[in-house]
Amino acid sequence: MRTADFRYIWMIRRKDGGVLDAGDKAVIRQNTVDMNRRVLTDDDRAVLIGSNAVPFKENFDILASAYAVQDLSTEPVPNPLPTREPAPKTAKTRH
Repeated sequence: MRTADFRYIWMIRRKDGGVLDAGDKAVIRQNTVDMNRRVLTDDDRAVLIGSNAVPFKENFDILASAYAVQDLSTEPVPNPLPTREPAPKTAKTRH
């Protein structure tokens, strides 16, 4: 992932250290659809994610609550993470 020049890199594992099953892979894939690359590694016990796009908070929160997520990024991830919810509209004033 580092040789691909991804700015953001995460290692995702089951919290119990077990092998990632089909359900785990589906959850990870569904919540990393906007990421550039996913690679299964460590005898199917981890997924390495690489991206230049900042993840959405909703997706990252789902992964962080269910899995052990290790940040291996080459630069800090923005805090707070962006959300998919649209920004509130501002009231227009007339002059």
